[in-house]
Amino acid sequence: MKRVNHTSKHPEFLLKSALNVSLVSVIAIAPFTVYDFYVIKNGMGFLGVIAILFCTFNAVLCFKGTYSLPLNLFATMPIMAGCSLAAINVWGVTASFWAYPAVLTCYFVLPLYLARLANIVYLAIILPFGWYNLSPDVFARFYAVLISISIFAYLTLKEIALQHAQLHRLSITDVLTGLNNRFLLSDSLENAIFINQCEKAPMSILMLDLDHFKKVNDQYGHDVGDEVLKGFAAIMKANSNSNDILFRLGGEEFLILLHSADENQAIQAAEQIRSHVQKSKLLPEGELTVSIGVCELVCNKHRKDWLKQCDANLYLAKNRGRNKVVACSQC
Repeated sequence: MKRVNHTSKHPEFLLKSALNVSLVSVIAIAPFTVYDFYVIKNGMGFLGVIAILFCTFNAVLCFKGTYSLPLNLFATMPIMAGCSLAAINVWGVTASFWAYPAVLTCYFVLPLYLARLANIVYLAIILPFGWYNLSPDVFARFYAVLISISIFAYLTLKEIALQHAQLHRLSITDVLTGLNNRFLLSDSLENAIFINQCEKAPMSILMLDLDHFKKVNDQYGHDVGDEVLKGFAAIMKANSNSNDILFRLGGEEFLILLHSADENQAIQAAEQIRSHVQKSKLLPEGELTVSIGVCELVCNKHRKDWLKQCDANLYLAKNRGRNKVVACSQC
């Protein structure tokens, strides 16, 4: 079983852009490589072949859904940059145009923080090449445009990354309570199972359901009901550890994934939340209570079975009069 990350280290945008850049590079470089081999014969064709091979390999990996950071950082990017530098050294101003796509390639095949560093290195290396092979007035314009493109690409990709992060947060967050929604639940449980198997750390879940919540909406209205849900979420947060993961599953049903907590510790956490809810003043009048099912992860248990058992414990808590905590050992 593989550990699943909640947030992708290399987002799909980077995977697809690396694929597109690799394919375009192969198409753009191939004709010049053939021309160099059969017409000019100055050795540049060999660099073209190397670039085509690495770009093709990178495209195949990306097409299969695998982004290789070492390949792009230590092979694809240096080869592309090396080809542009060698071309400037051989053909001078005629080949200077290849520097522009090389700059953009940094930002489309590497994570932004590495792309910025790689671009600075490239601009520093190309400085003496351009100065030596281009006339001063051409070099000044060439280098100014190169820096401008680099800055523009960085700012644009930075904004895209920020927008992507914001959209990702919105997609995994319950708007009303600020807790995680169901989107992350499966991955979170798979991670917990992975950690349990590798590190033997106990894992438990609490499934929580507010008692008679439909009556709250019917008696006080949905605005008060929403405030009750937000208040209950605040109680959950206040009585959870920083490494616990909190979810709103829908309606008045919630779940907490407790890291490094066995059944006894999970029962204590559940009783603490139950007690705080009962003592709270979340309702204008009357008492609000919560029923909680507790289930510790046992060896080789599938996440669906884990959830099913916890849901059964919650059902027992409801049947035993509500405002109860029921764990597997209490069934």
